Amino acid sequence: MRYTQIRLVLAIALAITWAGTPASAQMPQPFSVSTGEVTGFGFVVSEPGPINITAQWQGAPLVLRLTGPLAQPIEKFGSGRAQITYTVTADDVRRGTIWKVSLRPPGTQAQTEDEPCLTTSCLSRGATVRRRATGAPIVIDSARMATLSRAPKTSAQGTIVIQHPAGDVRQAEAQLKGQAEQQRASAQAQEVQIQRQHQGAVEQRKLQVLKSITDQQSARRQQLKRQAMASKPATMSTQSAQIATNQPITQRPTRPISASQQTTATTQSSEIGAAGSNPPQQTVAAPKIASLSVGEGQPGDPVTINGSAFGSAPGEVHFIVNPGMDVKANADYWGDTQIVISVPSAEKIQAYNGTVYIQRGTDKTNAVSFKFNPTLDFVTLTITNDKLIKDPHDASFESSYGRAGAHFGSGDFFGHKDDDQFFMNTLLKNGWVVDSVNFGVVYISGNANAGVSDNRIGTNSPFVKVHWWMDAFSAVTYKLSVTIKGPKGIPYQ
Repeated sequence: MRYTQIRLVLAIALAITWAGTPASAQMPQPFSVSTGEVTGFGFVVSEPGPINITAQWQGAPLVLRLTGPLAQPIEKFGSGRAQITYTVTADDVRRGTIWKVSLRPPGTQAQTEDEPCLTTSCLSRGATVRRRATGAPIVIDSARMATLSRAPKTSAQGTIVIQHPAGDVRQAEAQLKGQAEQQRASAQAQEVQIQRQHQGAVEQRKLQVLKSITDQQSARRQQLKRQAMASKPATMSTQSAQIATNQPITQRPTRPISASQQTTATTQSSEIGAAGSNPPQQTVAAPKIASLSVGEGQPGDPVTINGSAFGSAPGEVHFIVNPGMDVKANADYWGDTQIVISVPSAEKIQAYNGTVYIQRGTDKTNAVSFKFNPTLDFVTLTITNDKLIKDPHDASFESSYGRAGAHFGSGDFFGHKDDDQFFMNTLLKNGWVVDSVNFGVVYISGNANAGVSDNRIGTNSPFVKVHWWMDAFSAVTYKLSVTIKGPKGIPYQ
């Protein structure tokens, strides 16, 4: 509310001066400058006379800059205070009546090549509005969130007094109207290229995540197989030789021992003992799981099962991945004390705290806890009506061309800055979370920019805040989408 009041006071004060009121009637106007930003004020001069600009502030050093129908901008550097004086000539008035004063931190370069068309000849011939290159869209994920998502930080704030000869603001506004239309047309022309780049960046992110998962699974699987083989006796079994040469494991059926066979085996053992050899009675140890290398995983993740009496021939490994859902896993390596398997695939289920067990014939091992994480799927959310976009913005332009924010200030004699908010009340369900934020500046004219200042990556809230700013006579538009990830086959709402 305070910023809105300041803007209204500024607009009234400037309008009074431009209409012909003596320059001394203009009151000091407050300003604030954030790191990397430019703020400024425009004014109109329709007759020769002196321009006196005085800025005082607290905070970091600033550069005070005057532009208009001049051969070169005038700049003054100051620490807490800066002043510019210039006498407008009759030739200056013939060249143009629109002037602008800006303030910026020394490290922020004013876009000289993108200064708005301020001279009368430039405006009258309908010169093309020059824009700055915006660059490719960016994808903000958890690893790059700290460097790519930053909130604005005020570097200096103070007051400025602009004294100048009277000017006809209505005539200047009419001249700037053509430039405003050119800004919109130029922004529209960028839509096709930026939209293609934006979609490409989103798809590339998905492919990178899936490839990273697959590569990590493959590398870990090979590591676990090597470790399991290294723990075997020096004599390599036929199965180990198959694994060493990456041959598939031959699954041999296991026949359960019948009751008569068990009786015969026990009798023979007793008879041999009675004959005097005294060997111990032969018993077959039951298979048992001691531990797992990991306690959770998603389809394709390798897991080592440690235990005893698994046998030399492969049996079956079962995963309980959901109530009543028992899924068999493929064995990548099978040994008597270690088994390397891959978590089996299952879709349309959420994460579940299940179990793992081994079965050989009719015998089952103990069940060990294992959390099943479902196969990941990705969905990209485009902008909905759950948003708050601050003025000045063009809602019809945003809707027609698919932009998230379109802030045009070509006809404004003072700068703007604020925060847009998206997905303010939206929450994801069924285990879906935010994977990344996809952002791209579509169009910049003059001194302006926008960037993501807040997000909820890794949570079930797709909320995003975008901070934008623009100098007088400037414009900025941008695109935004959010990529979420969750259990394949399960809706996110």
